Amino acid sequence: MPAAVLASPAPAPGQEKPCDWPTFGHDLSRDFATPCPGVPTTATVGQLAPRWVVHTSDVVTAQPAVSAGTVYVGAWDGTFYAVDLASGALRWEQSLGGAAAAPWTDTHQDAYGQITSSAAVATVQGVRTVFVGAADSLYALDAGSGTILWRFDADPQQPDGAGEIESSPAVWQQTPNGHPWILFGSDSNQSSDYPG
Repeated sequence: MPAAVLASPAPAPGQEKPCDWPTFGHDLSRDFATPCPGVPTTATVGQLAPRWVVHTSDVVTAQPAVSAGTVYVGAWDGTFYAVDLASGALRWEQSLGGAAAAPWTDTHQDAYGQITSSAAVATVQGVRTVFVGAADSLYALDAGSGTILWRFDADPQQPDGAGEIESSPAVWQQTPNGHPWILFGSDSNQSSDYPG
């Protein structure tokens, strides 16, 4: 059974901390750098030990997002998890992509897995939200409950097409028009009729 392992300091639930890692690469610069004072160094990395292990329903290839005491990560079968950072206890899980219940189901054919990229966690218009790609749809989930807020189909003209979201979303809130933008990329998997 696949497993996700994490070894890091645990912030209190519900509070953003400087050691959070809310998106792929840490922030929009994707520089993989953090101001966290407890970051491992070459001298201390050998002292890291697993705090907990979570057995997932399928393969996990995405970098987990960590925000406000919760770890967010998805598996190839479309199961998305919210795990307590301190204990490893499951807070909630949600089925996405082809595994999602109607009307949230995405029927695009994927080549690698339903969820292959990292999520992004941000407070947008007062709501802590998780953004994650599954199949060829971008989902917005309530970060506290896992409830699906909305789904954007990247290729609605071909609902059974071969596209899939493989890039991690970037949440850009300082936009020219003042409205947040969620930026992501979609792969056509060599489909010649893919409009994206």
